[in-house]
Amino acid sequence: MARTWLSIEVELVGGRGRPFWPRPGRLLAARSHTFLDLADATNVGFGRWDLSHLNEFILDDVTRISHADPWYDPPEGTVEMETRS
Repeated sequence: MARTWLSIEVELVGGRGRPFWPRPGRLLAARSHTFLDLADATNVGFGRWDLSHLNEFILDDVTRISHADPWYDPPEGTVEMETRS
């Protein structure tokens, strides 16, 4: 059975309250990784040192995948990312 590799393009659309243009981007390769792994790879790929922010992925079908925020209820249809123990 052949394994499928995914090519995932990640772009930063803004930061510090300002939009980025042109948007800095990275191309990541994944095979059997979780969304938490993808969030970690994105942080490393962009050299992020402030890791206290939440991550969110919005899929083409508008499914949201994100960390649970203890202060707010997630939007309807949000799937929570697993956490590491």
